[in-house]
Amino acid sequence: MAVGLVAVLAVTVAVVVAVRSGNRTAADPGVPHDVASPGGSTLPDGFTVPEGAQLIGTPLEYETVDDGASSWTAILSVTGDPIETWSAMLAELFSVLRVPNDASDALGCATYDVFFECVITRVRNEPAPATSLQVTLEMGPVPGDVTGQYSLIASAQRTDTPTDLGSRPWSGGPAPSPPPARVRPGVGDPLAPETVAYDGDNERYVLLAGTELLVQFSPGSVTGGFGVLLRVSPGADVQEIAAAYAEQARQFDAPTRRRVTTNENSTVYGYVPSGGAGGYQGEVYGLDSDSGDDYIYYTLFND
Repeated sequence: MAVGLVAVLAVTVAVVVAVRSGNRTAADPGVPHDVASPGGSTLPDGFTVPEGAQLIGTPLEYETVDDGASSWTAILSVTGDPIETWSAMLAELFSVLRVPNDASDALGCATYDVFFECVITRVRNEPAPATSLQVTLEMGPVPGDVTGQYSLIASAQRTDTPTDLGSRPWSGGPAPSPPPARVRPGVGDPLAPETVAYDGDNERYVLLAGTELLVQFSPGSVTGGFGVLLRVSPGADVQEIAAAYAEQARQFDAPTRRRVTTNENSTVYGYVPSGGAGGYQGEVYGLDSDSGDDYIYYTLFND
């Protein structure tokens, strides 16, 4: 009896510590409640979060480092049926952009071998001299993610050279189940152990102090990498942490390109470290909000 009681107490203490530290376990996957906003929540450019999904953190509104294009990105977690949620987001896409399409076809969803994804890009052409609004939606499960749910990424850019991405209707049937959730990493643990491309990557691309991994929303490119959204701990310096992740992603001994975007209620620190052929290309954006809800958007694509 004494041994059994000790075991129960040990489990109880572990659960209490996990809850108090803000971490979630494989037995308690999903998105932390204090960073999740429900369906109907506002996104930029007249978009809203569809039913069956929730917004993680705060949308990133920024000027891209390389060309200064006005852009935004929002990371959603799918809590309902993936095909129904995708169709609801499509209906909103077509309505906001005023382009004729049939959302009931679940355009853009397909299975390639065992890999499932949904991707679509549509454009709203504005009267000259205004630039066009190009919006891309992407949805899929990510191996090694910590939520155990599909991610849906909405991103937009104002551009003089818009491009529509052709899409075909979904062939029908339910979407496959997402992979089981991975336990959220601690400081020094790998950010994306199942999708990086090279031996030794799990020792290099790790969680840094002052941040918590909320979701891995992308596996990177076809040949590896990742996209992760991290929450910055209260009191930590967003700019310093973003710069540290950019240094982590640097491939070659060359300058890191930088751009600061000043919004009404936030400042965004953007970094593109040297990379490309023969390695990864990374981008890091640190969102420093006046409210104190700060985030790091970190992507790495194998070339």
